[in-house]
Amino acid sequence: TAILQSEKTIMFVAASRIGGHSVWRVDGTQAKEISIEYIEKFLDQETTTNGFGIRINGHMLFILNLPISDRTFVYDLEEGMWTEWQYDGGVFPFNNFCDANGTFLLQHNTNGKIYKLSPEIFNDFDADITVEITLAKQDFETDNFKFFTQTTLIGDSIYAPVNLSWSDDDYDTWSSN
Repeated sequence: TAILQSEKTIMFVAASRIGGHSVWRVDGTQAKEISIEYIEKFLDQETTTNGFGIRINGHMLFILNLPISDRTFVYDLEEGMWTEWQYDGGVFPFNNFCDANGTFLLQHNTNGKIYKLSPEIFNDFDADITVEITLAKQDFETDNFKFFTQTTLIGDSIYAPVNLSWSDDDYDTWSSN
């Protein structure tokens, strides 16, 4: 079940009576569909979904695991933006989260082990953690050509080089820089 209730917000995956699935956000009494076409095409392939929330570094995240599609989509409630997370090239393998007095814990969905999530840890078993960020397709609901002339990376201190690649054919091929 993919549902999140936090403070005054409820988020959930809904199925339409006329077909299709989407993600909805209810703030107080205001309901709004927040999923995008790219995510909905994967939602429609699923028989079950799992979702949970994490508040970390001032951001409330709704993590939506799609096991058949082998994808994890994450919605940042503060930014109003979707991203995709992967773990070893597949779905994020955690389905439960808790904040134990400031220590963030995740439970693995197959082995049941508890893992610590920390924004201060940058390596795992003395090896750097590689982060790859792939944004959902940005078509702005038009077939017109789009041009991105600038990219800005905003984040914490960077201790390693950053590589940027892009695709202009729906992720089939990537630039090499």
